[in-house]
Amino acid sequence: MQRPRLGADDARLVELMADEVSAQLLAELPEDERRAIQAHVLEGREYAEIAAGAVISEPAARMRVSRGLGRLRARMGGQR
Repeated sequence: MQRPRLGADDARLVELMADEVSAQLLAELPEDERRAIQAHVLEGREYAEIAAGAVISEPAARMRVSRGLGRLRARMGGQR
């Protein structure tokens, strides 16, 4: 038995649901990690810029992004 293909409307609905779930998972992170992920992953800012804005070192900015992404993976059941 084959699964029917999704129509364009259904595919868009699935995409919107995934965006909502992603936003919810991101909102559940500690604020420092959430802001670092938003800045680096979603806005494409460099670690040096994130560090300067948060008044932390560049390695600390990298760690915030890394830890936050690790938490997201864990909540989604993924492995590192």
